[in-house]
Amino acid sequence: MNAWVVWARKNERALIDPGAPLFRKKRVMAREVEDFTDSKTGYTIVEAERHEGAARLFTDHPHVALLLGHSIEVSECLPVPS
Repeated sequence: MNAWVVWARKNERALIDPGAPLFRKKRVMAREVEDFTDSKTGYTIVEAERHEGAARLFTDHPHVALLLGHSIEVSECLPVPS
């Protein structure tokens, strides 16, 4: 946890929402709702000029170094048209 705090402080200008762990998950479809599991364990929302810049913020994130094979997915959120 200390390593995460250090990372968050280093990147605090970009952090829009520092995030939280993800727990129970539901998949909603047209006619049903079901429990599901996947590899996503948490989320964080950052702001950057470009998608590549947002991804670079996570190169030294402690989750990546925790275990061999850990990764972080960085998705771009487009603005909602008004």
